Amino acid sequence: MNNLFNRSRECVLNKLGNNALDEKDTYAHAAAANDSSSKVCNDNFVLQANFDGECWHVGTRFDREPLTPTSQRTVAKPCIFIVLESPHVEEFKYDPPIPAAGKTGSNVIQSLALMLNNHCPKDVLHGTYSVAFVNAIQFQTSLGVQPVYFRDHVFREMWVNGAKDAFITRLVSYLKDGDILINGCTCGKTTSKQRKLREDVQVAIDESIKPLGVKFTEIRTEHPSVWGRIFNTANKHKTFADYSWKANSKLFKSHEDSLKDT
Repeated sequence: MNNLFNRSRECVLNKLGNNALDEKDTYAHAAAANDSSSKVCNDNFVLQANFDGECWHVGTRFDREPLTPTSQRTVAKPCIFIVLESPHVEEFKYDPPIPAAGKTGSNVIQSLALMLNNHCPKDVLHGTYSVAFVNAIQFQTSLGVQPVYFRDHVFREMWVNGAKDAFITRLVSYLKDGDILINGCTCGKTTSKQRKLREDVQVAIDESIKPLGVKFTEIRTEHPSVWGRIFNTANKHKTFADYSWKANSKLFKSHEDSLKDT
């Protein structure tokens, strides 16, 4: 995958470098070329969460443990997997890099219990769950600069050239009956001919994971980077905190319709 990331980075930089429109674009291109990290950011177990049959309760600090396809669960405990699109900058300030190291992580600690209370069905397994972050792509697709410049281009270049298959392989190795899978990937910028990044990930789950027959609970939420805003707004106005996806692309709606017909 390192080779795929490096090829995709060079492809995007070469393609977009000729289209820099102003000084800011040129600076971003130079920074991405010189400072982006090619390290892999492995998935992590980070928290414990408990469901007592009525309410969810979540730990208040991260206790990280690497999660790899060869990881063995030390206890018979279900898991909550929070899927993100790819690591950005804060994650690479650590060696080795760790997922959701910045605002995203702190928002999960603050809001995960409320999100689950509001959106998770009550018929899930009672008891303690291990919570893990899983990046759909484990490399810095933003190239270390503001995501608006390169992230979506690099993500899509990698996704269709092997990263999707690698993600599916990892997720298949993780998921077991009774788990909860949260698609919290970001939208990204799209054209009328593209799905949102989170929708690309969801299509992979729908087409490659669900047919395997693993009995897991699925939740789709806005990216955890905005969970804090959702939490604070609901708390301020005493309203329901709705973390669910807002607005799907026409292409994804067509995908959803096709699933209903099968």
